[in-house]
Amino acid sequence: MEVGDDIGTIWKKDLPLEEYDRYLAKVKPGIEAYTDRIFEFNLRNQRVLGSTFPLSKISLLKGQYEFMVYLRHHGFPTPLLDWSRSLYVALFFACSGQDHQDDSALYMYVEHLGFGKGGMAGSPEIATLDQYVTAHKRHFIQQSAYTACIGKSNDDWCFLQHESAMGGLIDRQDKLEKFVIPASLRRSFLRQLDAMNINSFSLFGTEESLVQMLAFREIND
Repeated sequence: MEVGDDIGTIWKKDLPLEEYDRYLAKVKPGIEAYTDRIFEFNLRNQRVLGSTFPLSKISLLKGQYEFMVYLRHHGFPTPLLDWSRSLYVALFFACSGQDHQDDSALYMYVEHLGFGKGGMAGSPEIATLDQYVTAHKRHFIQQSAYTACIGKSNDDWCFLQHESAMGGLIDRQDKLEKFVIPASLRRSFLRQLDAMNINSFSLFGTEESLVQMLAFREIND
């Protein structure tokens, strides 16, 4: 079971895997130049051993997953959907950053109900990716986990939107539950989470997040 605050923060369209690989290759030099980091991902790399997507028997390129996780945590569009294994961390993200008066939502994803997963190769498939990955420290602080969805579209293997695979096999797999959080309760929840040391600073560890935490404590009523 994974929990998240927004299922709409990923790539918005179906995209062939090879086309997305080329996007990654284009942005990699600039990121490496700025960060002085070297990422293993390369278009010439082999596919990783085993199958990232077991039913489809498709794998990512070596180093691709780690690079995508880095990009996901720094705002670059990826097909990864970012979840947390912690209900409280997910609740923080659902309640924070909301300047409007509308209700928020918390989502819970259940990959299967104990019967394993099934389906036809080429049909939309969601895979939960390995949580143990070389990544930014935020990945571990936020107890992050990731899912991605692939399938065939016009004979090309593509990253697909998760909704295309939801509720398969008579609702025994890829279940998504939505919990509405009334806007009137958000601030109360955030104060309780802050008392548990779950706040912007503990989850991001930057100067900006420190200022956000202090502003919430001292200014917001």
